[in-house]
Amino acid sequence: MEKFPTELSQAIEGLNNEHRQNILLKLYTIPKLSFSELVGQTGITDSLISTHLRKLRDSMLIEHFYEHEVGREEYSFYKITKYGRRILNNLFNIVYIITEERELEFIYMRERGIVTSISPNMYDPTDEKIGISDTAERIIRMVREVMAE
Repeated sequence: MEKFPTELSQAIEGLNNEHRQNILLKLYTIPKLSFSELVGQTGITDSLISTHLRKLRDSMLIEHFYEHEVGREEYSFYKITKYGRRILNNLFNIVYIITEERELEFIYMRERGIVTSISPNMYDPTDEKIGISDTAERIIRMVREVMAE
C-alpha cells in the first residue's frame, strides 16, 4: 500500500492554522524577520508565536538562523525554506488557475446568454461546488493579500 509522503503531511499540518498562515504570509513577502518583528507584524503574542514557529520549523516550511548585522540588535531570524516557498508558490498557482477557469466559464456563459450578470460566488473558488477546505480558503485569502500588496 502506498503511503502519503511524511514531508507533505507535515507541510499540510504546518499550513493548517490561521496564525501559522499569517506568519508564512509575512515571511513570504519579507525575506527575513526577527522574532520581535514577527510579533509586531502579526500581532500574535510571544508565547503563542513561539509554538507556531516551532510547528512551522518542524514542518520544514521555515528555518531559524543567526546573522549579525552592524547597527542592528537582532541576530536571530526566520525565513521561509526553499521547500516552503515552492509549496506556497504551487498553492498560489492553483488559486490563480481556479480563478482563471471561473472567469473563462463566466465569459463563455455570458456570451451564450446563459448569465447576464456576475453571481456573488462566480469568482469565489471556495464555494461549495468545488468543495475546497477551510485550509484552502485561508490560503486563498493569503494569495489575495499578497496580490493586493
